[in-house]
Parts: sequence; structure tokens; C-alpha cells
Amino acid sequence: MSFDKNALFAAIKPKTKAVEIDGFGSITAKQLSVTEVSGIRTKLKQANGTDDAFGLSLVVLSFVDDEGMQVFTEGDLDALAASSNAEVEKLVTVALELSGFKKPADQKN
Repeated sequence: MSFDKNALFAAIKPKTKAVEIDGFGSITAKQLSVTEVSGIRTKLKQANGTDDAFGLSLVVLSFVDDEGMQVFTEGDLDALAASSNAEVEKLVTVALELSGFKKPADQKN
């Protein structure tokens, strides 16, 4: 069997997942690329960012519309920060799990 680099890249490209948000409906979340995560880390390191800022930045980059375009922008960070912690944490958890930072609650070690 020969190695197929293109097949490997197709298998590891960021995937999307529809998630249900109580009181809203369905929204699409995507796995972040290595480049996107690195960009968040660099930006937050330069600004002495917090874990909360990391989570909110994940949300901004992770949620997309049907065409794959971000639904949030950097300009939405303050509005997200002013929103219900319980509800925003649900979005952060989806983003963390989808991009491999946290195991889903139903997944064993």
C-alpha cells in the first residue's frame, strides 16, 4: 500500500458539527486549525490574556454559518463577555471539545 498524502490531509482537515443551543436552535461549530489556535495563543500572550479570553476567542473562531463564515467577530468579544456565563460556557465547552482541548463528558479516559 502506498502512502497517499492527499488522503491524509483530507482525513485531518477541520470538521464541522451542528450543535443545539437551548432557546436558540442549531448552530454549526468547526474544529480550529493549528494556525487559528496559534493565532489566539500569540494574541493573548502579547496582551497577557486570561483563560476567559482564550475561551471567548475560541467561540469567535469556532461558530460558523452555512457557508463556513464566522458568525462572531472580534467586535463581539465584549457582548459575549457580558452574556450569561452559564450559556456562554456551553459554547466554550463545544469549542474546547471539538478542537481537542477537552474530552466530551460522555467519553471515557
